[in-house]
Parts: sequence; structure tokens; C-alpha cells
Amino acid sequence: MALDPWVISLVAAGTFLVIGIILMILEAKMGIGILAVGGIACVVIAVVILFRIENVPDEYVYFVNILRYTIMISGVALSVFFGYVAYKGYQVRKIKPKLEAESLIGKIGIAKTDIDPKGQVNLEGELWSAECKQKPYAYEKEEVEVIGFEGLTLYVRPAIYKKVEEEMNKEKTKPPRGKKSKS
Repeated sequence: MALDPWVISLVAAGTFLVIGIILMILEAKMGIGILAVGGIACVVIAVVILFRIENVPDEYVYFVNILRYTIMISGVALSVFFGYVAYKGYQVRKIKPKLEAESLIGKIGIAKTDIDPKGQVNLEGELWSAECKQKPYAYEKEEVEVIGFEGLTLYVRPAIYKKVEEEMNKEKTKPPRGKKSKS
């Protein structure tokens, strides 16, 4: 028994639609990008095949038309949805982390616990493990300066050192008073 061309076209369109949906679901799980493109391409092929179905016997025309428009509408809706999800996933991967440890060096935070030599620091709204490598150690609610890091541990010192260094640098750059140049 030979199959009619319209049945083969219907099966092919259904197969492409199923493959497209599977590829789009895999894209949502893996986030590769190319799977979404492949899935959308399979759905588009299924829709094109459905448009071209001809010579359907009169008793199947109603069924084929319902199937045709249901698959086309759902295929287009799924393609738009998964295309949007893939696009947003790509945008998220491009975003750099808001807080990198290297960017924290020189910043001032607040000691949440005594740091003698280990404790915790609140820095830019995040709680970090901290270690003070030199005495005097930092105490709770005292400002601390980040001077380095290792992994998720920040190396800190009391912020008063930074303020003293800034004052000393200002003194060095001031011109001496009371001396007039001879002309």
C-alpha cells in the first residue's frame, strides 16, 4: 500500500516540528545558541511543508486544515518564545559580574565582627570573609580598607592607615611656606 503524498507531507511536517521543539528545549537547558536556531529552522520548514499540502481527499480536508493551522500557530508561537529566551540568555552571558574581587582593592568597608586576625566585612552590600595580616587588628563597626584578596577572603587593614597616607601625601605636595624666591 503506497502512501499518498499529502500523508507523507503531514508526517514530515510533524517530524520537523517535533525535532524543532526538542532542539528548543535542549537550548533552554544548555544555552548554546545554535540549538535555538536549528529548532526555529525546523519549525519554519514544518510550516512551509504544511502550506504546500495539496490533493487532500474530501473526507480529510477538515482534519488536515485544523491540524495545519494548529501546528503553524503553535510552531510560530514556540519559535518566538524560544527565540526570545535564547536571546535573553545570550545577553545574560555577556554581562560581566557586578563585583569582581580585583575591583574591590582600595575600597572601604565596615567590619561586621572583630577581625583579629579573621572576621567578616560588609563591603558594597555584600558580606565577605576577611583577614587582617598586620596589627593592630580591626574591630567591629570600624572602617577597613581592602588591600588584597585570595579566593573569597579579603585582606584588610584599618582604614585609618589610608587616611594617614593621604594626609602625608598632601603634606609632601604642598610648597614650603615662608621662603621667597630671589630674583
